[in-house]
Amino acid sequence: MTQPWTASLFLNINALVGRWPIIDRLMIFFAHYALWVCVPLFLYTWWGYGVIVPLVAEFLVMAAVAFSLSYMIAFWTPRPRPVHQFPNIKVLIHTLGTWKSFPSDHALSATLLAYAGWITFSGMIGVLFIFIASMIAVSRVWVGVHYPRDIFGGITLGVLVIMASKIFTFFPG
Repeated sequence: MTQPWTASLFLNINALVGRWPIIDRLMIFFAHYALWVCVPLFLYTWWGYGVIVPLVAEFLVMAAVAFSLSYMIAFWTPRPRPVHQFPNIKVLIHTLGTWKSFPSDHALSATLLAYAGWITFSGMIGVLFIFIASMIAVSRVWVGVHYPRDIFGGITLGVLVIMASKIFTFFPG
């Protein structure tokens, strides 16, 4: 029996875990802590620009809509985390819950983070936030808590919410 593409790719990536301890540590950082490092940076920067109220309002609405949709999708199409299908995989971090895998809330948050970085900072710093968001998304597969399908789902949902925000709001950005 052949594995779906997402399980096959996940297992190929998971086979690399443990070969390079420095990569494992970097992936743990991105998977677990990078979002918590970046959010205060945005709040501080937005405060300095004097735009904290409209931007925070926009991102709170976007996050509320995005996470509501994420949990509705997960409820309607339950997909467990990889550890349920493959109990012997290498898992570098533990999640609060194991029932919800699709779409990835971290990939969703990382997409919103990339957008916030892009509209807040110019040039290479904006690109750096896109890189950080990409690493957050990829690291969730590396550390063993998501399939690639979950990551693509979270990114897609994030992009759709950002696009809807631009259509239905008048906030700057």
